[in-house]
Amino acid sequence: MLINQGSAARLDDATPWNGLYEQAAEKQNDLVSEVRTAVDYGMDDPEDSVEMACAAAETAGAVVQALESPWALYTPQDAATVASALFVQLQHSADALLELRRSVGRIVERGEADLVAPAGAGQPANLGDALETLQSLSDTIRGPVARHASTTVRALEASRVRPRFRPMPTRP
Repeated sequence: MLINQGSAARLDDATPWNGLYEQAAEKQNDLVSEVRTAVDYGMDDPEDSVEMACAAAETAGAVVQALESPWALYTPQDAATVASALFVQLQHSADALLELRRSVGRIVERGEADLVAPAGAGQPANLGDALETLQSLSDTIRGPVARHASTTVRALEASRVRPRFRPMPTRP
C-alpha cells in the first residue's frame, strides 16, 4: 500500500521531479526488479528488444487500468509519485524512439535495408519518412516533459490532504 507520508516522500528544492519515482522504484517491487534483472542480464538481440517494447506497452496499459479504480490513489502525494513515474516513462519513450531511429540506421549501415529520401506528397511513406517521424516524435515528447514535469509533480506533492475519516477500501 502506498500512502506518501512524512518527510521521506517529500520533494525539497534540491530533489529533482523524478525523485519520487526513484524513491518508489527502489522500494521492494517485484515488477521493477524483474525488469532490472533482465537489463542486468543483458539485452542485445532483436528478441530482447521486441519483448521489452511489448512489456512496456503492456505496463502502460496496466497503469491505466490500475488508475481506474476509485481507490487507486489515496492522496495527491500518491498522485505525485505516479506522475513522476509517468513523466519518466515519457522521457524513456522519447529516448526509445530516438534509439529505434539509430538502430534502423545501423541496419542500413550493415546493408540490410536501403535508405531512400522521404516520399513526396501523395506517395506512400517509406523508410526515410519513418526515420524522420521517429526523430520528430522523440523531440515532440521531450518538450512537454521538460516544460511540465517538475511543476506538475511538485504541485501534486505540495497539495494538502484534508484531515477527515476515510474508510479504507475493501478488496472483493
